[in-house]
Amino acid sequence: MKLTSLRAYERTSSRNIKSYARALVSSCARKMKALILSAGLGTRLAPITNTLPKALAPVNGVPIIFYVLALLKKHGIREFVLNLHHHAEKIPELLGDGKKLGISIEYSREPMILGTGGGIKKMLRMTNDDDVLIANGDVIADF
Repeated sequence: MKLTSLRAYERTSSRNIKSYARALVSSCARKMKALILSAGLGTRLAPITNTLPKALAPVNGVPIIFYVLALLKKHGIREFVLNLHHHAEKIPELLGDGKKLGISIEYSREPMILGTGGGIKKMLRMTNDDDVLIANGDVIADF
């Protein structure tokens, strides 16, 4: 990175960074699928995750996964692949195929947890070489 670019970056406010991220996601969204990592065990959130996958842990009474899907849908992404392992049946029971949310959801089941890289590699097989955005199913963000 050039020094002038670094200085310009340092002067950039967080608002400008959010605007840039928003524009980038929105401009690419119509051509891509989102791969949502949601297979993890969620051990640090026990006892909540003793009966739920981490992506369904409630924040203000709403499962985290709804925040993730809503943000990406707001930016034009309509096709999703979610990987599943821990309490794997619970997410499809809640979200189904996504039609009620105005999106399309496919699931990649992992009988044995594959880890981040293995989960992504398996989900990529479901994308037909589309561009993808990878997001965590347990992180709330706003951009």
